[in-house]
Amino acid sequence: MFKHPHMLAAALFVLLFLLRGWLLFTQAPALQARLLRILPHVLATVLLLTGLGMVHALGIFPVWAGVKLATLVLVMVCSAMAFQRAAGRRAQLAWFLAGLA
Repeated sequence: MFKHPHMLAAALFVLLFLLRGWLLFTQAPALQARLLRILPHVLATVLLLTGLGMVHALGIFPVWAGVKLATLVLVMVCSAMAFQRAAGRRAQLAWFLAGLA
């Protein structure tokens, strides 16, 4: 029940991250669009909720769930740094690439 929405949200999250990175490095004004600022939060929430739903359905908290949760948090930190807080182009690129890794 939770697997397919989770996989779809994960794919959209990655595609959106790549799109936002391309917009950042081409300095496109579309990066400031309201939808592109809100959608990552919506997708991260869907990822978290569907992941927790799968864990609840299993009845245990497997190691892979903890790893995926930690990875989601790290990607969100890298995203915030790359798109909002990094001071220069090099720092933005470094945080963006860290988020892809």
